[in-house]
Amino acid sequence: MNEVSEMEPFYSGDLRPSLQANALLKQFVLGEPFEHKRMFWKMRPDTKDVFELKTADLRMFGWFVRPKVFVVAEYATFEQTHAAKGIHEYYRDRVVAKREALPLDDPKCVVGAGPEDVF
Repeated sequence: MNEVSEMEPFYSGDLRPSLQANALLKQFVLGEPFEHKRMFWKMRPDTKDVFELKTADLRMFGWFVRPKVFVVAEYATFEQTHAAKGIHEYYRDRVVAKREALPLDDPKCVVGAGPEDVF
C-alpha cells in the first residue's frame, strides 16, 4: 500500500489524502463536534469494538482506549474498502489482532460503544 503522504486524491480538486487525514484528526484531537452519522460508524460485528474514521479518500480503522482517545491501527483508501466483499471484516480482524497483541490493561478498549458513547 502507498504511504498516505504519497497518495493523490480520487477526485481532482480535492485535498490530498494526507491533508484530509490531518484535517480530520486535528478536528478529532481538538474536540470539535463530529457529524458521526456521516463521518463515522461502528464496524460489524458489534462485539469487536472496532471503529472507522472516514475522509473522502481514506478509511482509518482502530479503537477507543477510552472516550475521545482513538488509536488508528490500519488504514485503506475508500476504493480498497469497496473493492472486495468482506474487506471491512479483513481490516476489523487486523485491528483486533493488533489490539490484542498490545500489553494494555483490560479492558483494552471501550466495550459496546456507539458514537454517542465516545464523543
